[in-house]
Amino acid sequence: MKQCERCGLRVKLRDANFCPMCGGRLFTVIPKLDVEKRILTTLMTLMLAVMVTLFGVMEHVSVSEAKSVVERYRGFDEFLRVGGLQYIFGNNMIICLFTFIPFFGPLDCFYALYRTGWIIAALSTVSGLNPLIIYVRLWTRYIHTWLEYGAVSLALSESLILSYYILRYGWRGLRMEARNVPLILTVCVVLLFFAATAEMVLIITGY
Repeated sequence: MKQCERCGLRVKLRDANFCPMCGGRLFTVIPKLDVEKRILTTLMTLMLAVMVTLFGVMEHVSVSEAKSVVERYRGFDEFLRVGGLQYIFGNNMIICLFTFIPFFGPLDCFYALYRTGWIIAALSTVSGLNPLIIYVRLWTRYIHTWLEYGAVSLALSESLILSYYILRYGWRGLRMEARNVPLILTVCVVLLFFAATAEMVLIITGY
């Protein structure tokens, strides 16, 4: 089915190029992605985000590298107590915004997730704890982990959807799907704000 770009009339004739009503150019109707498929895509990207992080978690980090990472973060604690909310929220928001960029955004997001896992591996080397135990504790003890991964998964799924619509329908596909970005971005902002607030509470109270 085709649709007129001028009056919006839908025409069933596949060979028609111009609207019989107003003479406007006809384009193939771009199907919208329903809510169920969006939820499924988000859940799949959540699983993918966890898997990429696990690749970093399972990396071998030398003792010297691990100690360097730990020392760097220990010196960072005082700063976080003063301006941690703005820093945590701002840093996560930048990653989230970059993730929305079609094609290239997911690559930047995957790298950030991998580095998160690598830092966990470094903490494991110093503490002697199994890195998988540390990672599982992040999910079972801290609400900000769920909120941050939720925001990342939403941004990542929308980036993949945008990429698909560009490849399938070109500029028209991007223009149509981009209408959903403001709403999804707003949800991501809210999730990341509450995540940063929850993390700050843990930092101030000493975890």
